[in-house]
Amino acid sequence: LACNALRKDLLSPNEFIRGRTLRLVSKITLKSILENLMEAVSQNFNHRHFYVRRNTIMCIYNVYLNTGMELIEDYIDEIEKICTTESDLSTKRNAFILLFNVDQGKALNYLKTIMAASDDDPIYDMGDIFQLSILEMLRKLCKVEPSQKSRLMNAIFMLSNSKSPSVLLECADTIIQLTTAPSAIKIAIQSYLSLL
Repeated sequence: LACNALRKDLLSPNEFIRGRTLRLVSKITLKSILENLMEAVSQNFNHRHFYVRRNTIMCIYNVYLNTGMELIEDYIDEIEKICTTESDLSTKRNAFILLFNVDQGKALNYLKTIMAASDDDPIYDMGDIFQLSILEMLRKLCKVEPSQKSRLMNAIFMLSNSKSPSVLLECADTIIQLTTAPSAIKIAIQSYLSLL
């Protein structure tokens, strides 16, 4: 009965009820209950209102944290699609963070696509909250996989052209944490100077 009531609210015509129910479902840790609700949760990926889509991403992320990959592995392609098509910046950022946690390969491919399209739609025009999440991902990857550091540092250098002071500061801090190369330190110093 509880699952049926939650499923009904997850498919409610009122977006506020859907969003609040998604937030409630994200607090549930029992796998047996979540299994029955995942199909209804996934139907909210394409809802017309960004409030519902954002809460859907956060619900899926919490399900992943509580139960692992088993319940969400069917939705990875949908999460990747949201990264490319979403218009709401915070929903896009949340989808990117979720994609990075569940499938780093697809997250890197998405990032590579953004960097390649930098002539038309520069990454630094995507908002500082999205840029900061990219920086966090790049920092983690450089520490976990030092063999890819030189390739990933190029993306960090590209982000150092951002117009956002918070992104400039994080870029400079990240560069100093990850490398001691003189050319990289020079870029970090230039970022600090431009902030001053």
